[in-house]
Amino acid sequence: MKKLLVWLQIVAIVAPTISIVSACDIGTTSTRPYLLSLDDYNWAEDTGAGAEYNFTDQDKTTDQVNSDEVAIKTVANGPVDQVFDYDKFSTGYKTRRSIRKQGVTGVPIVTTFRPNGNTWSDYGVDSKSRKFEYFNSVLDWDKDNLDLKYNTAATDIRARNYVAAKSTKRQLQGVYYNRFHDKGNSDSSIVGTNNPYSALMTNYSYVNDFIGWAGFTNLGWLTPLSADVTDQLHKNGVNAIGLLYLSGWEDVSREKLKKLFELDSQGNFKIVDILINQALTLNFDGWFINDEANGGAPDGSVVKQSDIYEIIRQFNIKAAALERKGGKTLTFNYYKNTNSINKEEPAYSQTLAAVNGTTVGFGANAKNRTKFQLDFNRLFPGEEENFFTERNNGDPTYPSRFYSMYYEGANTPGIGNIDIRKYLYKVTNKFSEKKPELTYDYENHTPVSFSSFGSGAENDIARSSFIEFSKNAKTPFDTDWAWLKTQEISNLYNSYMYAGYNGYLKSDAKGFEQAFENNKNKYNDEESYAAMRKNMHRDASYGNAIALKDILAIDPRVDFDQIKNETPPTDSNKQFFWDENTGVYPFSYGYGNDFAEQTVLTDTKLNQYTNAEETTTAPNITTSFSTGSGMYFVDRDSAGKLLSYASNYPWTNNRLADVMPTYQWDFWKTTQSDRTVTDNNTVDGVKYRSKITKAGQLNGYFDYNNPYKKGNSIAIGNGYDFNGAQGRIKPGIWEKNSAYNWNLMGTNLQTSDYTLDFKVKAAKHDDIKSAGLAEVVKNTKVLVKTSSTEAPKVIEPTSVTPVDGGWYNVSLNLSQAGLSVNDQNRLAKIGLQINTGDNTEFIYNVGELSLKPNTMSAPVVNSKIKRLSNEATIVRDENASIRFNWETDNTSNIDYYEVFYKYDDKWYRVGQTNLTSYYLRDLVAGDALTLGIRIKYNSGESSQMFTGTFKI
Repeated sequence: MKKLLVWLQIVAIVAPTISIVSACDIGTTSTRPYLLSLDDYNWAEDTGAGAEYNFTDQDKTTDQVNSDEVAIKTVANGPVDQVFDYDKFSTGYKTRRSIRKQGVTGVPIVTTFRPNGNTWSDYGVDSKSRKFEYFNSVLDWDKDNLDLKYNTAATDIRARNYVAAKSTKRQLQGVYYNRFHDKGNSDSSIVGTNNPYSALMTNYSYVNDFIGWAGFTNLGWLTPLSADVTDQLHKNGVNAIGLLYLSGWEDVSREKLKKLFELDSQGNFKIVDILINQALTLNFDGWFINDEANGGAPDGSVVKQSDIYEIIRQFNIKAAALERKGGKTLTFNYYKNTNSINKEEPAYSQTLAAVNGTTVGFGANAKNRTKFQLDFNRLFPGEEENFFTERNNGDPTYPSRFYSMYYEGANTPGIGNIDIRKYLYKVTNKFSEKKPELTYDYENHTPVSFSSFGSGAENDIARSSFIEFSKNAKTPFDTDWAWLKTQEISNLYNSYMYAGYNGYLKSDAKGFEQAFENNKNKYNDEESYAAMRKNMHRDASYGNAIALKDILAIDPRVDFDQIKNETPPTDSNKQFFWDENTGVYPFSYGYGNDFAEQTVLTDTKLNQYTNAEETTTAPNITTSFSTGSGMYFVDRDSAGKLLSYASNYPWTNNRLADVMPTYQWDFWKTTQSDRTVTDNNTVDGVKYRSKITKAGQLNGYFDYNNPYKKGNSIAIGNGYDFNGAQGRIKPGIWEKNSAYNWNLMGTNLQTSDYTLDFKVKAAKHDDIKSAGLAEVVKNTKVLVKTSSTEAPKVIEPTSVTPVDGGWYNVSLNLSQAGLSVNDQNRLAKIGLQINTGDNTEFIYNVGELSLKPNTMSAPVVNSKIKRLSNEATIVRDENASIRFNWETDNTSNIDYYEVFYKYDDKWYRVGQTNLTSYYLRDLVAGDALTLGIRIKYNSGESSQMFTGTFKI
């Protein structure tokens, strides 16, 4: 570009007239005029980012307890401009929408790539010689890309194994569950948002691969999973999978995919190294390819099928070699439209060809790492055995590598009651038997694995609830609380999705199957009956429509008079109604009924390709069960002393999310009463579950009004009260002088040489300032189950000591509990027993759980921030936005960083991250910006406040 400008200057001196003509003909060669022409970015329309938040609206500024200010020695000022000048900076491929956003705000954007990259016209360049020129192709993805560090996951994946004891008698091991999910709430979520709705799930113990289903209209075709999501997944031991989306039904063409199939000098596809290097550099775990580039057209119309197979084959070879050298384990998931392993389907041979063309390493020195996603309606369990017997290379392709697919997004009303066994087992019902319920062959049929596809059906219900919650919003904070309630609904229905509508797993759970229930008595011959059975596997088998708002209105655990008064009662959808006499939903089925829980509280890990156990480091884990969002942000030291909290502080940053409870939920009373439902068919002894009543259900919930740390705790209460502004937990209705057991975490540990700590609180009201009920907490016991025992053991804690705010620390040295734990009798489940005494109405919160080896040495907590650098500052009118980074001398024991902004001689919390790079928007523009950074260690301790001032 510089050479072109010099040439123009020379021409201007010699022949001014020619210069003018040439300039008119050539046009603009800089991106800057276009960027300067753009209006300010309208954050008010970016609801996912927390549009109307202002940092000065916090109710409480920071209390700097034991946090003296220390000036950072080196502060490097950086460029200050009206725009993020793409003539000077590069952030890789960007959609036009992202260019308009980043160009005037500087905000880092979730990374994505189109194979050929951008044309300069995307950036407003209208030079005839340049505007259609491609640059920043996927092959150059990491060249001078300033956004990459923001798109890198900071957390390595934790080792995981199956819990040492099952929750139901039929839970499967060695058969996996994958989830497709499009977070979709903000394209700048990698630096956090000011919206407390995170749009993510809470049940990770059942998920093997989490596949980011990026919207192709707003992102590119090659999209690593958003790094903030990856951090949350890795903490819970879940594989984070990026998406290569090729669809001939959209705008994919042979020309637009040119760079994807470029070969190197050895004849290998260059993209293979790119796929591996992106996963290694950005720290995610593999790829899912949606192979529909040809649409419905013949092979080769856009791509050659053999080229796709060869890319996967080469990936497998290099990934296997990487792992053998002790490197990261990478996986590849493959989907081809109409894929089927049912021999009656035309695509049967296509699937067989895909297996033969992509899998390598059935020999002793390599591994088959391709997972095959079947299409919707392409698996009828019991009819695919021929596929596995006809595998033609002499080695079996394990059924667990093939995934049937349920269209969750098209069947949102099925949350908590859909019977997914029809995707796993052969249905054995016969017309002649006239059985009133579905029956399955568990003995003779080995199930394949299972995937649920959609954008997160629980979020469909949640977003429909936001419409109702926000109707009465009068202020921006009313809207923020409406989003927080939306998150609570998402959490609630996510728990139903995995545990069932009744709020708990049950070995003899009964699911609902729309086609069967509606038609089982309508057919009068074997042929039509068999056709009906096959119809159960269709995409939208959930035919009986019901408004999502009505589902909420029927649920007694949700108190929201506005929708209950609007919704007339109906009995046309019986699966949504609980029985007032029995206190249960007749149809209640969760994914967890069929898939065994996995846990990161383990000293062994499971090799996902061989199912073999491997030794790993003893776990040292502390979790506050944070979902990475909230309306409060609470900070405490390792002893529980309150350091600070910000209220009216809407935030989401999934990088700060924690290990989630393994069970959501496993709570029961130890004795029978008229308020309980007896479950004799368990693996933990008899359980007396809480009935569902008009007052709700005594069970587990996520609590955002009484966090111990960060933004939420977990609690036992009776549901949610959405009639008030803040979506509080309803106080639980307990029985006097009764004991209740609560399994929180699954484990798989071969030694008991650990200390277990719980931070707990019992209170009459759901409020961060509520006083504690000491008599309830002091009677708390610890619940421990080993793999060789049926019922859990109730153990007196080593100590119960008070900490700030009505919270108590319940501690137990497991090595002194007489558990006889070894490799044959493993520590399997841990939890609490709650003893009510004379108290009958209260909320019981758990704010933190810590499991630490007794032999652990004291962590290092003396890190310092040495340098603070301004990457770019954008000043528009009276607002300043800044990208900045810092250097830390020792990061080994750092949990995250707290970010503060000094304004009008007061410090305000403005962010939190686990990276050493961050972005802030809408600060007050002046002569300088003063920022503070405080280090939070894994131990809970805080550093001093390291401060620096940028000149702007």
